[in-house]
Amino acid sequence: MSSLFEHGLIRTAAVERVVAPIASHLCHLVLLCDGAEDPEHFTQLEGAAQAVAKATENMAAEASRVIRDTEDEVLHMEMSSLFESVTVSGQHVLLAAQKLNIQPSLTEHREELITATQNVFLGVVKVLLVDDDANIRRVVAASDQVLECLSDLGSSIDIKSLLKYFQVFSEALLLLHSLTMERANALQDPRQTKQLLDSLETLRRCVSMLHTAMCTTIKHPTSEEAQAAKRYILDKISDIISRARLMVETHYICDTLSLDVQIKCWSAKAHYVVEEVRKQDGIHQEAKEQIMMGLQGKTYEDVREVLATVPSKDKEVEFRSDTTMTSWQKSHTESVNTAEPNRNMEAVAKFRPGNVEKYEGVWFGAYKETPSLTHTSLFLKQESDSWDPKDNRIVQVTRKMADTLCYMTQYLKKKGPIPNKEAFVTAAKDLISNSQSVTQFLRVIANHCQDKQCTVELSLVVEQILTITNQLNIISSVNAVTPGCKSSDEILVKNTQNLLQTVLRGVHAAESACITGLRQPEPNSDGAEATTLCFQWMRTLEIHRAQQTSNLETDDLGLRKTSSHTVVPSLASPVGYK
Repeated sequence: MSSLFEHGLIRTAAVERVVAPIASHLCHLVLLCDGAEDPEHFTQLEGAAQAVAKATENMAAEASRVIRDTEDEVLHMEMSSLFESVTVSGQHVLLAAQKLNIQPSLTEHREELITATQNVFLGVVKVLLVDDDANIRRVVAASDQVLECLSDLGSSIDIKSLLKYFQVFSEALLLLHSLTMERANALQDPRQTKQLLDSLETLRRCVSMLHTAMCTTIKHPTSEEAQAAKRYILDKISDIISRARLMVETHYICDTLSLDVQIKCWSAKAHYVVEEVRKQDGIHQEAKEQIMMGLQGKTYEDVREVLATVPSKDKEVEFRSDTTMTSWQKSHTESVNTAEPNRNMEAVAKFRPGNVEKYEGVWFGAYKETPSLTHTSLFLKQESDSWDPKDNRIVQVTRKMADTLCYMTQYLKKKGPIPNKEAFVTAAKDLISNSQSVTQFLRVIANHCQDKQCTVELSLVVEQILTITNQLNIISSVNAVTPGCKSSDEILVKNTQNLLQTVLRGVHAAESACITGLRQPEPNSDGAEATTLCFQWMRTLEIHRAQQTSNLETDDLGLRKTSSHTVVPSLASPVGYK
């Protein structure tokens, strides 16, 4: 019985107020039956058993009324199978108490009473949990209705349709707010309660921003800045509602994405942004350094110290004159010189991704730094696409996995080549199948590696891949029988991202193992193909190092210059490498 509380099955205070006293009396009865030597202790139980039987009849009558009044088919089906068994269990308790009253010394009668009482307890718990699940489904249905209204609202093309859709959206949002508030206040876990209430507050703040962004977009349909603000606030509201729904559905805080995983994903995105900024031409060097230092958590004084070491010619950037301004830029500049567009554009500027955090107040608890699934999938695909698949089966498999992951992410927004739920689940299982060849490759390298540390690291990666694939198998099987559940689809995509990230880490670990040295495999063995790929790469690396050391030209300090071939070959060679 304690497992009901320890494992989080009892999630609301109302259910606990009913279940806890029953559990306490049942435990007392078990102790009484185990330790009582005087049979007279059991002669007074018949009155209590009659009260239990009456209470179960009342609960069955209430359950019958709920079944008649509800439109929830799931609740109707589950409750119908329970209320009769609860009544029978209550009558069984009364019968067992009567037997024990007649023959109090018989152990069989004591055990029968305990079993009957346990059945009553479990029946009551089941009825309460079925009712609680129905409350959760009401919140989920309200969330889906708000998301649907939000989609219609985002497609408004004029003020008339905007007002019409906004009214429907507001009514759906009020219902969701009421149900979510009721659910949050009923939860036992104060952390879940706080996060749900915080999400409602953030959602409330976003409504006015949504109205302003939509009005501005309708007034200025050609403005890219207005369109960007509209897309951003629509995605923000959709994300808040989806995560609130996920929290209502899950049993534990840890069921949602962990903060550690979110921070790692954010760090990967920040690294990607730094590299992309570094590659861009036409951006002033000072601006580049300030962006990169900011992403690293450094101050403006640090930026100035770095810039002091940069030659002045590197800071010079040639800007185009006003005569090179395109016709669209000129017309756009002229259009914002009037007072009314200026006011609208200032309103839109507040809702750009860089500024909206100032106005939306409390963000969604631990999810503040959660990157979108789309950005993470694109980052993983770009990393795998940077490798040359020619004559490298591991890179070919990895790129195929990255493509499949992007298609699954697109499916969440009803886009891409995946047409339905069945194909979505099949894609996840294809990822599991493709990861097996990478796992076999990593296992071969681990078995032939001469460095113990690298062997341990590769073995850990292999174990992680196997663990994630097992989780994916379970999640995909559950997802296949969960129609129209967006949160379960998101969880499946997140786990596939974890799988691909682990595979990419395994490829880099295999490269480190190859540098430390591999043992020669047996001819025609399973590991021959994998080690051959590694030996070919090592020969390429040796040639590269020889090219670097063959350059006799020195700089002003007398140090030898490296050759113009600066890209170091890797186990997964970059595209275009020669």
